[in-house]
Amino acid sequence: MNEKDEKIKEGKSKNEFNAQRTPFWISFGWLWIEAIIPAFLIWFLMGKDFSFSFFKDLAEPKELWVVLACLLVIAWSIFSTMLFFYLNWHESDNFTFAFITSMVMTSFIYNGLWLGNSPSGIVLKAFLGVFILIGSGILGAMLTALMRNQDNKRQEDLKVMYQAFKNNETIPEKKLLKIRRYEDKVKKNQEREAELAAFRKELQRKISDELNEREKSKINYQEKVSKELDSKEINQSKKKK
Repeated sequence: MNEKDEKIKEGKSKNEFNAQRTPFWISFGWLWIEAIIPAFLIWFLMGKDFSFSFFKDLAEPKELWVVLACLLVIAWSIFSTMLFFYLNWHESDNFTFAFITSMVMTSFIYNGLWLGNSPSGIVLKAFLGVFILIGSGILGAMLTALMRNQDNKRQEDLKVMYQAFKNNETIPEKKLLKIRRYEDKVKKNQEREAELAAFRKELQRKISDELNEREKSKINYQEKVSKELDSKEINQSKKKK
């Protein structure tokens, strides 16, 4: 594979990869709703790390209520991410980010119940946070893969129904709305593919122009060197005479 083909393939792969993921700012925005804001609310309102929290006002056992609140944050993170995913507001990759964020942030809350804010406690909380980060990253990736597989299966079912719909076959009434939505999604995907094709064509043109320019520069350089060598040979011949 030559340099031109490699660059085209690289550009194509990069765009296909990005097309399957939620844009960063959209993903980050939903992350605040799915994990960051709920975790901060529990931390500030019930956490033991802040003097202004309501931890002292909680009923006994206080620690149990905090742990239950942390579990509620994690449950909300999973539920809300699943809801927004099925509403097509973001892609399945947000499961990983939301799950990791909720797990790590809540770990600082419930670990603060027994570790406190001493230097050694802060170091230990950070260490446990890293450990939970790794573990939740693995679980989050598995959850993302599971939801992506389910979505692929759902898309395949819709594809079959859509084909039947195009062939004027009988479709249950409750399925028609899903088919209409799938039809819109197909059209959007086709438009995106057209944009990618145009991008690849433009990329190929730029690469061709760049390679041609390099080849032209190389030829000009070789001609220049050749002329200089010829000139030196002529001068040396004159000196010998």
